[in-house]
Amino acid sequence: MDHFKVALDGHRLFRMLQIYSHQTKQEVLVIHGHQHETYCQRIGDVLVYGHPSSTLGECASTGGLDGKMRYAEICLTPDNHFSVQVITLTTLPEADAS
Repeated sequence: MDHFKVALDGHRLFRMLQIYSHQTKQEVLVIHGHQHETYCQRIGDVLVYGHPSSTLGECASTGGLDGKMRYAEICLTPDNHFSVQVITLTTLPEADAS
């Protein structure tokens, strides 16, 4: 899978992000979505995270979408790296009646 399959100039963009990361001594996080699959890969100091559709879900083994709602929890670790955790909702939270 191409890491920047939507960007027409993806390789140039990636190189710019690498240069920025090197100059600032900081990791770079790229987030994209709606590809119907979770994708997370660290390439040097660039972390690429692709989130599936939050309401339609990911591609299921049956060929359709699984319909599970998901969200991503993105944090900085104590050593200043990004951490991405995908949370799949098994039940919908109750609406606040107040």
